[in-house]
Amino acid sequence: MGTGCSRSSPFPIRTCSSGRPVETRDVTISIHQRGFSIPSLFLYSRQTVTWRWWEGFHNVFQVVSDNGRLMAVKGGIKSGLQRNAGNFSHEFQIPGCYQFVSQGHNPSVALDIKVIARPPKAVRLSDDGFSPRCLEVKLGETVVWTWNDCCRPQAVRQVCFNSKAGTFCHADERKTITASLVGQRSYTFNSPGIYYFETEPSYVSNMTHLCLVRVRNSAREHRIDISDGGFEPSLVSVTEGDSVWWHWNKRNCQMSHNLREVQVAYGSENTTAIQRVPGGYCSGPAQSRTGACRIVTSHRGVVYYSSDGCADKFCVVAMKPKYTEHVVQFTEEGFRPNLQCVVQGDVVRFKWDTSRLNNDFVVSLVGSCKAGGLGGDEEQLEAHSDPLDGNKIEQLNELGCCVEQIKDVGVYYFQAKTSHDPQHRDLSLIVQPAPQNYDVEVTESGFEPNHLQIYMGDCVWWQWNSRTSLCSVIQVSDRMRPVDGGFGSGPPTSTGAFIHQFGVPGVYFSASEMAQAHQYCVIEVYQKPQLHLIEVTDVDTLPNPLTVCPGDCVCWTWDDIHDFRVEELTTESISVSNSRRSYGRTFSEEGAYHFLFLSTDNSANPTASSIIVERVQSFNTVQLSCAGFTPTVTTVAQGDSVTWLWDEAEELHNVFCVVPPAGGGMSRHLVPMGSPTGFSSGEPSSHGSFTKTFDRPGTVFVSSNGAPACQGVVVVVKDGPCLCDSDHLHVEYFFSRRVPSVFAIYCREINRESSGWLYCSYCLLN
Repeated sequence: MGTGCSRSSPFPIRTCSSGRPVETRDVTISIHQRGFSIPSLFLYSRQTVTWRWWEGFHNVFQVVSDNGRLMAVKGGIKSGLQRNAGNFSHEFQIPGCYQFVSQGHNPSVALDIKVIARPPKAVRLSDDGFSPRCLEVKLGETVVWTWNDCCRPQAVRQVCFNSKAGTFCHADERKTITASLVGQRSYTFNSPGIYYFETEPSYVSNMTHLCLVRVRNSAREHRIDISDGGFEPSLVSVTEGDSVWWHWNKRNCQMSHNLREVQVAYGSENTTAIQRVPGGYCSGPAQSRTGACRIVTSHRGVVYYSSDGCADKFCVVAMKPKYTEHVVQFTEEGFRPNLQCVVQGDVVRFKWDTSRLNNDFVVSLVGSCKAGGLGGDEEQLEAHSDPLDGNKIEQLNELGCCVEQIKDVGVYYFQAKTSHDPQHRDLSLIVQPAPQNYDVEVTESGFEPNHLQIYMGDCVWWQWNSRTSLCSVIQVSDRMRPVDGGFGSGPPTSTGAFIHQFGVPGVYFSASEMAQAHQYCVIEVYQKPQLHLIEVTDVDTLPNPLTVCPGDCVCWTWDDIHDFRVEELTTESISVSNSRRSYGRTFSEEGAYHFLFLSTDNSANPTASSIIVERVQSFNTVQLSCAGFTPTVTTVAQGDSVTWLWDEAEELHNVFCVVPPAGGGMSRHLVPMGSPTGFSSGEPSSHGSFTKTFDRPGTVFVSSNGAPACQGVVVVVKDGPCLCDSDHLHVEYFFSRRVPSVFAIYCREINRESSGWLYCSYCLLN
C-alpha cells in the first residue's frame, strides 16, 4: 500500500475486482507537511483508520468533489480544529468512496478511501462440531456455516438459552430446516447480543454441538441515495445514536440537490403538500449534483426529509429509543454490584475473567417476583428445552459474558456457583416500568400484527411503504367510523411512519385507506403494574405504610451490612437467602399486610412494614355482579372506551345494549336493541370482561343476563365529562324521580378541609 501506512502486525493482502489490494485489518495513516503518507486506500467495511501526526498543526475532515470543487460534508467525518500533534480514528461501516483533506497542508490534495462490503465470516461444520465454535462479529456482519464432508446429515438451527431452566430451546422450530450431508446456512446480525446455534443430535449419544456468536453493541450507520426520481430507500428505521448518510452523484442526477427537513400537510382540495419546516435541518443553501451529508440521530420521533431537486418526493426516518446496557461483574467473591436497578427493555451483561474462573458455572435465573402483567412465553420455553451437558457449560463460559434482557416489571434473582466454591451468590435485579415500543406494519392486506396488548405509556409505531397506494393511519370506532379528536398520521402518503403514545386505558381501533375493507388494528391498553421500593434499615422501613394497587410488586432492599429474615404476620416466617439484598412480593388481593424484618445476627431491632392493597376504580371501568352495575352511570368522552368486568362474579354474565326506557327513567322491562345501533358481548360467561368504544355523543343503556333486573348507563359527551378524575373525589349517581329525563351527579371532596357538595346535571340524550 506504499510507505508510511503502519500496521500493528503483518496481515494478508487481498485484491478487489479492480485488482487493487484491500486491507483486512485496521490501518494507520501518517500526516506530514507534504500531505498524507498514502494517496489512496481500499478497505472492507467495519475497519478502522487512524490518522496520526507529530509535527505541524493538522486536522482531518471529509470532503466531496463537485465539478472539481472540494466541499466540506455537513455532519461528515472530522477530527475538529487544527492542533499540534494528535490522532483521530474512524470506523467505516458503509461501502462507498470517501475523500479527506487536512488544513495543515495543501487542502486541494485529497486522500481517497474506497470501502467495499466485507465478506461474510466463515464457520466450518463437521461431525466433530463447529470450527471456530465461538466468534465475535459486528453489527450488520454475516456468518456463513458450511458443511460438505459430514458422515451424517447436518443442519444449523438457532436456539435460545433459557436462564431459568438452564436449558436451550429452538428459536426457529417453526421453520422447516432439513438436514443434509452437504449444506450451508447464513445469518446477518442486525441486533446486538449473544446468539446460539446448534447442530443435529448424534445418532449414538444424542449430543449436539454448539456455536456461539457475540454481537457487540455499537451505533450503526444507514445510507439513503438521492436521485432525480426520489430516495432509495424511502423509509429507514434507526435507533438513537445511529447515523444516517445521504449521498447523491452526478452520474445519477441531472438536477442539483440538497437535503431539507419537511412536513407533510393538507394542501388545497385535500391534496398532500410538502412544506419546509421553519428552522429545520438543511444541508446548506447551495445545491450540487454531487454531495453528501450525515445526521446523527439524538431523539425519538419521525422526521421527513426532501430535496429541492425532487421537491415532490421525500424520505422518512423513524428514530426509536435505544436501550441501556448495564454491566455486572462476576468474580470469586460474587456479583458486583449484587443489587442492580434497571428499567424494562434494558440489557444486563454479566462479565467474568475466563483466566481466573473455572468454566464450570452457569449464571441462572433462580427466582422472580413479577408485577401483574399480560403474560409471557416462559412456560412455552421450558416445554421445548433440552438439558445442558458439561461440554456446553464450558463453551458458554468461553465468551466471558452472557446477556439478559427482561421486559416484565418485577424482581429477579440470578445465581452462580463454581465447583471449587459451591456457595451460592445472588444478584437482585429490580426491573422498573418504562414505556415500551411496538411495531405495526401497514400493507394492502391489513396490519401486521393486527392485535396488540400494551400498557399505559407504551408507544405504537405504524410504518408503511408502497409504490402504488397511499396510506394514513386514523383512529376509528369498532364500527369503522372516524373518532373526532382521535389520533391520526395526517395526509395519506405512499411512504410514512407514525407514532402514538397511549396514556389512557381502553380499547383502540386504527384503520388505513391502504388496508382492505373492514381490516383494522386493535390495541388493548391496560393499567401498567408498578414496582414500589422500600428501604429497610436497622431502625425503620421507608416508606411505611405503603398503599399499592392489586397486581403491584413491592421490593424491600437493604445494604450489604445487614442480613434479614422476613416474617409476615398471620403466616409462617419467610426465609431469605443470606446473599440477597432484597425481598419481593406481588399483591393480588385487597387488604392489609404486615411484615417484620428480623436481623439474622440480632445486631438490629426488628423493623415493621405495612402494605395496604386497595383497588383504585378506573373512571371507565364498571364492575358487574348479580347486584347490578357499579357504578350505575359512567360518563365518558366521545371516542373513549368502557370496560365491564365480572372477574369476581360467581354467576354468568354478558353485556348487551337495551332500548332506552320510556321517559328516560329506569325500567324493569328491558328489550335488547338490534343492529346497527345495538351491541352485545355474546353468550354469558364466567370471569370475563367486555370493552366498547363510543364514537357518538348520547346515552346508552345496557344490561346483563346475570343481573336481568338491573340496568347500567353510559353517558357519552362530546367535550369530555365535567367531573375531575382526581382520586380525591367521591362520586355518587342516582336518577331523579321528579324529573325522569335528568340525573344528578354529586361530587364531594373528601380530602380537603373545605369539603362541600357540588351539583351538576346532564340531560339524557336519546
